[in-house]
Amino acid sequence: MIDHLKTASAGLAACLGALAIALPGAASAQDANLIDSVTKADLDLIVADLGHEVTFETGADDEVPGIQLQTEDDWVFVILGNACSSGVCAGIKLYAEYPLSDVVTLENVNALNRSIPAAKIWIDTENGFWRSERYLIIDGGYTIDAIKYEIETFEAVSEFIVEQFEEM
Repeated sequence: MIDHLKTASAGLAACLGALAIALPGAASAQDANLIDSVTKADLDLIVADLGHEVTFETGADDEVPGIQLQTEDDWVFVILGNACSSGVCAGIKLYAEYPLSDVVTLENVNALNRSIPAAKIWIDTENGFWRSERYLIIDGGYTIDAIKYEIETFEAVSEFIVEQFEEM
């Protein structure tokens, strides 16, 4: 298991390194156009720029905007406003859910959580799924490009986590 996690950490570093090279403008965004909150309209613009298909509008109500997306590779995830007041949110939660399998054990989830700090992984055995999550606190200031970069990083890290489970 330890050797597998060392390989996983090295693989994640390579994956994120490739993402940074592919997106140099986003990785080094030094834009004066910082935002400290997002609305549904902001999330819609970000999603449009990423080129993903919106498959479902989600969220608890109008106060908490949320969008379910599907990538060109048929990967589905959700962008959900968080810490919201009157539809203006100071945080963004990114998550993807997957069905449980025999390799998605508490031991393996804990091992991956220790070796892959860029996302949180947890299990819901009662409902039969596991989830990969990432949370962005934006009330300190983010650029739209930086938020897009965070979403693309989440996609890469979540896909990497799935690969790690498949190799176990």
